[in-house]
Amino acid sequence: MYVQARSAQPQVDWTTDFYGENDDYIGTIGGSTTDGVIPVAWNLIDPFGQLRTDAFFTAVVNVTGPSGQAIATAPRSWKGTDNFPSRGDRVIFNQQGWEYPSHWNNAEYLDSMADNLVQGAIGAGFSVLPVVSTVEAFHLKTVDPNGTPIDDTNAWRTVFAVITNHNSRNLFYFGHGGANGIGGYPNPGNGYGISAKELMDGLNNQPFLYMMVGGPRPNPHRYRFVYVSGCSTADGLLPFAFGVTNNRDPDLHPYSPGEGRPSAYLGFSGKVQVGVRNTGIYLHHPNYVAHLWTEWALNGRTLDDARQHAYDDYVNIDVAGFPIGKLKIVGYRQLHFNEANTNP
Repeated sequence: MYVQARSAQPQVDWTTDFYGENDDYIGTIGGSTTDGVIPVAWNLIDPFGQLRTDAFFTAVVNVTGPSGQAIATAPRSWKGTDNFPSRGDRVIFNQQGWEYPSHWNNAEYLDSMADNLVQGAIGAGFSVLPVVSTVEAFHLKTVDPNGTPIDDTNAWRTVFAVITNHNSRNLFYFGHGGANGIGGYPNPGNGYGISAKELMDGLNNQPFLYMMVGGPRPNPHRYRFVYVSGCSTADGLLPFAFGVTNNRDPDLHPYSPGEGRPSAYLGFSGKVQVGVRNTGIYLHHPNYVAHLWTEWALNGRTLDDARQHAYDDYVNIDVAGFPIGKLKIVGYRQLHFNEANTNP
């Protein structure tokens, strides 16, 4: 439960009292502010460690400052349901950033990598967007075979539409990226890649302080699992734009009853070399993705274990050189492949 409050005086001490549907006092959260902003979040656990199942709650905010005291009662907050679909579907796509115009050797393996993920997901009974076929992923082009740049804004808008589709809750992308967008564009957005801000707005995953300024928003569309394989994609706002928790290595405790379902985000910190222009794509990139899915989906490991075993167990075979040290997990490291992917 979130309470959005702001004091007319910037420097005040505050307390927020919570009451249940029968006007029974539950408990108090307190603090102080130097800018008048009072962000209050309560996980619905009472002082006795029990999850409150009331239909609604009432919050009363009290402030004390140089000008005296003030009190305000917030409107009732009705308990909503988790709008996660009956099963979270997959979004799988890649950017053909190395095929043209240089025709890097082995670049076709990056397409095959995404195609294999589509085939595995569909074979397991999942729906995959954007729809291409049962054997092929959605491939974003950057230039045509003659080296002429392609206006691929419609393709990026297609991707944005499926990302914001209510049933989409798991995503894989391989291509150019950045700290605050995917696609590799200097200023991503408006069909030239996708910016983190566009994702925040499209998925209603604005930070809490944004909500205090802009007012209530529709229910957030949180993703359960996201792997954005691109440069610097773990260094900025992208994880939070998908609704993943603002914590690099949380334990299970942030996901107590009454809070959001487990979620995790994989991305790279810093620049990552995919290959050498006159030599070709490093095959350890598509090979690593294949082994990660084997360890996570088929061998039943947690995401954290799968991330490491996909490297350790195959380093002498075909993943030597993969930048495992730059591949970061944001969110719940112990997530299993299909954990919390159904409702309820």
